[in-house]
Amino acid sequence: MKNITPKDCVVRVSSTLDSSSGKKNLLDGSDETCWSSAQGLPQTVRLSWNELIPATHFAITFQGGFSATAVSVYVAAVRPAKYVDNITLGMVLGGKVYPKDSNGRQVFELPIPEAFPDSVHDEEHPLSPTLSGTAALPVHPADPNDDRQWIKELKLEFEKSADPWGRIVVYHIELLQA
Repeated sequence: MKNITPKDCVVRVSSTLDSSSGKKNLLDGSDETCWSSAQGLPQTVRLSWNELIPATHFAITFQGGFSATAVSVYVAAVRPAKYVDNITLGMVLGGKVYPKDSNGRQVFELPIPEAFPDSVHDEEHPLSPTLSGTAALPVHPADPNDDRQWIKELKLEFEKSADPWGRIVVYHIELLQA
């Protein structure tokens, strides 16, 4: 799998233990630096970027003893549509993953929900999405036969921790394409 984490990725976190273990360390590629949360759950990490990317998986490396053991994964996706270029979905819960309490790199498939129809809102299907304007993001995919999921944001909500005080320590987060 190829790391496709955008260079312009902006990281937001719910808390930081101190300035030496800040959010900038999540994407620096160094095994010597990490992000450490303050105590208490839940903790969150939110990644956002300018260009849409066809990520299929994400990888995360925890410090053993401070791993999250239950994580809700939220994505903001863009879906191909039948009658318009694309439908931009807001941040939605894709699913949950259950990492091991381990120091090793763990790879998970991005759980992108399938519950949204691929057409514009109409009276026959009142639960279909409505378009509220066009997004400023580039239109992808250019090929209507490209059925990959294009995402623009990822949020990880750490609900449970191996640490009894609810601290989370993460060395790396990567967005991957299969």
